[in-house]
Amino acid sequence: MDTTSHEGLCAAALPVDNQLPLMTYRALGRHNTDESAFIAYRDLVFDITAFLSRHPGGRDIVRAALGTDITQTLDSFHDAHVSRLLVTERLREQYGIALAGKLSPLDVVRHNRLGLHDYQSRRQYPPADPMGDELRHEVFGLLRQECLPTQKSLAECLVLLALFYGALVSCVYLAFFKGSWLACLVFGPVATFMAVNVGHTVMHGGFSPYPFINLLGRCLWDAGGYAACCWDIEHQGHHQAPHTSIDLQTAPATGMRFFEHQRPKWFHRYQMFYMWLLFVFYSPVSWVMHSYKTLCVYPTVRPLDKALHVGFKLCFFIVPLTLSFWLLGVGVAARNLLVLSISMSYFSLFTLFIQHEDAYLPEEVCESWSVRQVVTSVSWRSGSAVFEWLFGYFNYHIEHHLFPGLNPSVYPRLQPLVKDICQKYGVRYKHISYLELVRSQLRAWRRYAIH
Repeated sequence: MDTTSHEGLCAAALPVDNQLPLMTYRALGRHNTDESAFIAYRDLVFDITAFLSRHPGGRDIVRAALGTDITQTLDSFHDAHVSRLLVTERLREQYGIALAGKLSPLDVVRHNRLGLHDYQSRRQYPPADPMGDELRHEVFGLLRQECLPTQKSLAECLVLLALFYGALVSCVYLAFFKGSWLACLVFGPVATFMAVNVGHTVMHGGFSPYPFINLLGRCLWDAGGYAACCWDIEHQGHHQAPHTSIDLQTAPATGMRFFEHQRPKWFHRYQMFYMWLLFVFYSPVSWVMHSYKTLCVYPTVRPLDKALHVGFKLCFFIVPLTLSFWLLGVGVAARNLLVLSISMSYFSLFTLFIQHEDAYLPEEVCESWSVRQVVTSVSWRSGSAVFEWLFGYFNYHIEHHLFPGLNPSVYPRLQPLVKDICQKYGVRYKHISYLELVRSQLRAWRRYAIH
């Protein structure tokens, strides 16, 4: 099987029918519910309503992508054979998938398709992606050859859930009921580790095949003060088009300019002076805004998901935090809340925000999907196997962006292969130390302030 097999398979199997109705991307975006679930793959629109309940990974993994183009998402999660489910008429009939139309070829604005809602916007890439095809062929071949697990074992899932729920409850008890400022300080790393290692992996499909285990993993995000559904929806565009104006996790205007594609404002020239104080409010603002978007903004969030979010966030976070002002007094409780805000915000800043270094591809560049994933990301050396395990192997960030649906523990094994293929195609693979990563970000933030 050569490196263009995926492209050849799709070209040979995709139906050609000039009578198919044209559908604009905004019209596709209206079909984003369990009752009317459409997706686009290689410019053809499919009705997967009947297939949702039969999806092997569960419907939660695909729900946030309904009403969007899933071409790159599907291809990065699966090897070439899975796409036959959509492109082969016999398999479509077998699994209850209907061909509904084709996307309008004129529905493009500066390489980006603009959806009915902001989070549905997608970038349009050139159809040929030889490096991506070879990466998928070689990586999925290695997984089969060495029998590497694409999801974690039940034992590891249970250990992680017990570890992080135990750490969370301990931090909440010591911080909000006993008044320990040290517990508030530790709360930040704990919240980040459990969000990235468990919640993030669950929402990408690499955690467990058991729905209840995944549910407990997703809800850790809510229990830590944030909102799993909000993050899941906004994260879709980040993986499809990182570092573009439709990447909801990096593009929105803020008081700080952390990325090249964020529109500069006059006050950004002073950001190196005020950002350290302003960023203290990142986590508190996120606690509020994530819940607001989950409950009031995003239409695809089901009532059950809203109820789970409210229940877990109330029990593990809001009620204990509120009680601390009554039990400990306003002074101690306010001090602990400040320590918690600093800890969560700054640990997020120097672990999550800097995964993409200062790399940037102009939005007008017509690059392939795999090239954008590699060029705009960076993998960094941690020097500690224990830290990598706690961190969910998030430091292998290039591998994560190329293959987000895999069990993260296989990333160290895939890294040499990914490096070799990137070198073959002349694409720089950045693998640097953590200190170099921090320095490059500080230089970038200073440069974005000046310009």
